[in-house]
Amino acid sequence: MLKRYIGRLGKNSVIYGVGNSLSKVLALLLLPFLTAYLTPEDYGIISMFATFATFIQPIFQMGISAGLAPVYFSQDNNSDKNMTIFNAFFLLLISSCLLTVLSFLCREKLSYAVLELNGYGDLFFIYMLSIAVSSVEVPLLCKYQFDEKAMRFVIVTVLSSIFNYGLLLFLVIALMKGLSGYIYGALIGEVVRFFLFGVGLNIKGKKIVLKIESIRKLLRVSLPFVPSFFSIYLLQQIGRIILQRKYGLEAVGVYSVGVNLGSVITVLTGAVTTAWVPFFLSFRNRDEKTSKALGTIITFYVYIMGTIVMMFFVFSKPVVETFVDNAYYNAYQVIGLYACAQFFSGLFSMLLPPIYYAAETKYVSVLQTVVAVISIILTELLTKGYGMLGAGISIAISYFILVILVLCWNCYKKDYFKIMYEWRRCIGFFLLFLVGILITFYIHKGNLSLFWEWIRAIFVALIWLCGIGCFIIKTGLLKNILKE
Repeated sequence: MLKRYIGRLGKNSVIYGVGNSLSKVLALLLLPFLTAYLTPEDYGIISMFATFATFIQPIFQMGISAGLAPVYFSQDNNSDKNMTIFNAFFLLLISSCLLTVLSFLCREKLSYAVLELNGYGDLFFIYMLSIAVSSVEVPLLCKYQFDEKAMRFVIVTVLSSIFNYGLLLFLVIALMKGLSGYIYGALIGEVVRFFLFGVGLNIKGKKIVLKIESIRKLLRVSLPFVPSFFSIYLLQQIGRIILQRKYGLEAVGVYSVGVNLGSVITVLTGAVTTAWVPFFLSFRNRDEKTSKALGTIITFYVYIMGTIVMMFFVFSKPVVETFVDNAYYNAYQVIGLYACAQFFSGLFSMLLPPIYYAAETKYVSVLQTVVAVISIILTELLTKGYGMLGAGISIAISYFILVILVLCWNCYKKDYFKIMYEWRRCIGFFLLFLVGILITFYIHKGNLSLFWEWIRAIFVALIWLCGIGCFIIKTGLLKNILKE
């Protein structure tokens, strides 16, 4: 049974991962060209627009991106499920129109508040328009994921990514439009993506209409997630905000390139967590076998993702020197740390089934709010002495604290469904993981030529892989899975 569960989750995760990886590879291949035509300040402007959008989106999305899943899976038939998707689409369409109008009317004031620079109001409005379009996409994307139509989801994602990145190359490089080309390209790409997802969606039902009771239920479940999104906003963006205040847009631009490279890990963490929610919510019999299966899957995630994240630390310097302009060299300091933060973020999602099963998702917001406050303090202290490195350390530590808190909460609540965590295996791995990070920081102090940076990175990576391979064999994880 365990092999069947892992196979089912793994199949959808691999499909999502392949699709996302193709998109990330395209983004990575594009990075050397964009960093040659966009200055660190340009990247800083784009990053600060994104920071504002991440702040404002939870209000206008009303928490629906998180609340839609529990409501959808609580329905007994496909007609009611499809009605839930349609009602969510209607709500987000109305709120996105409101966002568009407000962004247009207040574009100059808002752009100045974000950048502390004049003359970027029109570009700000275009960027927010792309955010409005992406918000309306949410129910469409969720429908693919909830019905486990992973392959169709990936095909649409890849096609839209190819179009979007090709358009960016054309506008930014061929037409020499620079920052404006990037922002207009993002809008056009988002519109095409929305169209492709809409065309590929198959919703059928006898009564797909607006239903007040369904809308109320959707809002009742979704709105409590809004504080949660604000907390995630602080966790993800506080580094940029403080860096801009202390060091300016150029520092934000360099930091953002490191974040972009580190976020490549979301190809995998995002694939797993995307498949994870419909996977664990589909369990009707929550017995001892389910508990053991979920615990083993979490251990599997820790081993595999932790090992991959270590490669981000090891290869950060040679990758930056190879792929980006010299002006962005210090971005290597952030890559591994941001990848580590995303690893912990995915692990946090993996630990949520007990809270969802108990229908107490409001506590997710509470835990995230506590960590968001801690993150502000940490980032303020660490960036003061260590700049963007401090911002990277802060986000990694903050997400680790979030993991610890949700573990403690699940253990504290006696009435929750109990997952059989494999403590010995996971704690042992994390000790090795921490030692590996410290060693990587130490060896990065020495500067070598690009060729020898690659050689050193490959050598360290091989040592780590051999060590973790021995650890996996000794702990007997694979042996247990094969038995069951």
